[in-house]
Amino acid sequence: MIPEKFREGAEKVISLIDGLGGYVVHHDDADGLSSAAVLKACFERKGLNFSFICLEKLFPKVVEKIHERGLPVIYADLGSPHAETISLKNRGRSVVLILDHHDPRPCSDTMVFDLNLEYYGFSGERDFSGSTVAYLFSLILDERNFDLSYLALIGSKEIPSGFVGVNAMILEDALEKGVLKRNKKLEVVKLGVSVDELFSACLLYTSDAADE
Repeated sequence: MIPEKFREGAEKVISLIDGLGGYVVHHDDADGLSSAAVLKACFERKGLNFSFICLEKLFPKVVEKIHERGLPVIYADLGSPHAETISLKNRGRSVVLILDHHDPRPCSDTMVFDLNLEYYGFSGERDFSGSTVAYLFSLILDERNFDLSYLALIGSKEIPSGFVGVNAMILEDALEKGVLKRNKKLEVVKLGVSVDELFSACLLYTSDAADE
């Protein structure tokens, strides 16, 4: 399920952020919120202190401000189309990880690691979401994070094609390991609520936030 080059990139990033804190910058939709939830859970389990920044769009001035302190930065459900802007603002100062499914662009900074699965033959419009990539990263951080698989599927509800490609593999694994069970809907066993209900809650949150 995890491409070898993806694993190598993730392991390199993990070695560079070991013991450090930094920033997680994530999109403000259901996929971005689910990505952030995956990363918050897996980092807290490792005792890593990351601050979370929720954004609608990634503006160059915001990127510049985020990279001023030279701390590790992780972009979740955004960043791939802006990889070169991120490179120019980072200038090799710190490790940067991009966990995204939007169309990737090349970058010039060797400290920027874009683990977009489009580089490994999958479609970001069909096979995976940002939260899918965040979840796969969490498994490399610690394989016991398999219990976070439901969060990848909540974020992937934004994809009209349903659970196909990488998401189909995550769904099958979640059912086999008892993270999810099939009733009339997919139910998250430890929460007693469905993936659909949690996705709807994310949509409600983003709608309320937009109205404020």
